[in-house]
Amino acid sequence: MYNKNEYRVMPYTADEIELNRQLLEACETRIVNLKDVESLLKKGADPLGTTNPDYIDKHLYSDIVCSLGDFNSKYLPKVTELFLKYGMNIDRPRVPYDDRTDNPLWGFAFFSGHNVARTLKILLDHGLSAESTGVFWNHEIGDLIDVYYDDIHEEFMYNRCMWTIKKLMLLASYDHILENDEQLRRFIGYDYNSYDIKHFRNWDDFEYIFDTTHCNGTPQLDRSIVRIYEKKSKREVWVFGVYLEWMDDCTVRYVRRNKRDSDEPFVCPICGKHTFKKNGDGSKCPVCLWQNDIVQNCEPSYKNGANRMSQNKYRKNYLAGKVE
Repeated sequence: MYNKNEYRVMPYTADEIELNRQLLEACETRIVNLKDVESLLKKGADPLGTTNPDYIDKHLYSDIVCSLGDFNSKYLPKVTELFLKYGMNIDRPRVPYDDRTDNPLWGFAFFSGHNVARTLKILLDHGLSAESTGVFWNHEIGDLIDVYYDDIHEEFMYNRCMWTIKKLMLLASYDHILENDEQLRRFIGYDYNSYDIKHFRNWDDFEYIFDTTHCNGTPQLDRSIVRIYEKKSKREVWVFGVYLEWMDDCTVRYVRRNKRDSDEPFVCPICGKHTFKKNGDGSKCPVCLWQNDIVQNCEPSYKNGANRMSQNKYRKNYLAGKVE
C-alpha cells in the first residue's frame, strides 16, 4: 500500500509533471492528435503518472478514461495502444495505488460502448491482471445493484446492464482472469455452462436477454436470469441467475440485507421459474424440485443440506436435463 511518508523525494521531476500535464491536455479533446500524444510519450510522459505534485498517487490515465469514455470515443482504444507501446503497465504503476479506487480500471465501470469494450480487450491482450479487472467489475455490478432501481427493461437500464454483461463475459474469456477470479467464475455460472467462453470476445455475435418473468414488483438486475443467445443460430448458449453472494463485502451486505434475512419472495436459484414465499421456507420448487434450503441457497457449493447435491451441481444437472 502506498504511503506518502515513504517518499523523501518527489518521484516525478517538475519536467516530468509538465510532460504529463501536456499528455492529459492532448487526450482530453474530442479529436485527439495521436502524433502529438506519441511525441509526448517519446519524451517521457507517463500515462500512469501525475499532473499535480500534491497528488502523486493520482494517475492521469484515470482522467483520460473518464474524458474519452464519457462519449465512447474512438480515441480511447487508440491512445491506450500507444500507452502500452511505450510501456504502460496498469498493474505496475511508478507510484503504487493508494487504494482500489486509484486503479484506472475503477473508471471503466462508469462507461459503456464498443470503444470502451475494445479498450478493455486491448488491455486484456496485454496481460491485465485479475486483480485489476476485479476492481472494475465488482464496482460496476455494485453500482447497478445499489444505485439504480429502474425497471431493467427500460432502455437506459437495459443498455447499461447489457454492456455490463458483455464486459464481464469478455473478462471471463481470458484464461488468466478466469483462473484467478473465483468470484467471477461463480457469478457467471461458469461451472454449469459448457459453451466455449472464448467466443464472447466477439460480443456483438450475441443477444443478451434479462428474463424477469418470475419477478414480483419492479424487474431489476438482481432478480433476473441472464440468457445469452447466438444471433446466427438463435440458440441459447449461456444462462445464469444474478446471485450476488460471491461479490465484494459491500454487495454481500446488500444481499444479506435484502435476500437472506427478509421475508420477501425468493426466486428459485435453479430454474428461475418459481417464486418461493421466502428464502429457506423448506418447500420444493414444482418445476425443478429444488428444496428451498437457506444454507444451500446462500452457499451454492454446500452439499450436506436438504438437497443431496450442492446448488451448483443441481443447477448444472437441471440445465442438462438430468434432474430426476
